[in-house]
Amino acid sequence: MTAAKDKDEEVTMNQVHTYPDGTQVVGMPPFPAKSPKEEATEAAAPIPRMHVPQGVKQTGEADAVDTSATREQFEAKVAQQLKADVMSGKD
Repeated sequence: MTAAKDKDEEVTMNQVHTYPDGTQVVGMPPFPAKSPKEEATEAAAPIPRMHVPQGVKQTGEADAVDTSATREQFEAKVAQQLKADVMSGKD
């Protein structure tokens, strides 16, 4: 009966697992594929920026200024918007 009891205790005991980089973890198998050092390195790595094509409006951004308009067209558009704002009572 003691042999069976020893087997049960052996199964429930924690094990030490050593990774190739020298770090160790204690617990029950299965152990993670990556060592704690590798996981920390990945977590600290900068997040790569997404490529957003020029001219694509992002959430919360103001409308892009139309660069194809001439200076006179732009000034006329701004004056028209100002006049409309004054007429509607905006500051």
